[in-house]
Amino acid sequence: MPKLGVSPGQVIKETILANGPSRASDCHAAYKTRIRELNLDRDRSVFHRGMTFHSFRSFISRALKAGLIEIVDTAPVVTTGNQGLQDIRKKAVVEGYANLYDLTDAGREEEVGWTNLQAYDGS
Repeated sequence: MPKLGVSPGQVIKETILANGPSRASDCHAAYKTRIRELNLDRDRSVFHRGMTFHSFRSFISRALKAGLIEIVDTAPVVTTGNQGLQDIRKKAVVEGYANLYDLTDAGREEEVGWTNLQAYDGS
């Protein structure tokens, strides 16, 4: 498989720098946009679909553990329709919240750590 050329860590950093505190889903949407742009110039046989949100979320966790980003706030989750989020145990509609992440001082200055988040082991 050809090398992608899209670093999830760099996309996280660039998204937060451009937009300020961001949700993981905002960073993932930016990542998927970059993948789609790369696929425009590729033959269909070498398309890359990129990571799912859950796979991408592991990079957010690694950046958090590495001290490159921090949770600065929470924001309500916007749901479509009138059902909202369901609490399975209580069988009631509940409010959902997503964390907002911002760069730490180390995250603003660091370059190598962003490109090598996959190798980060938590130490």
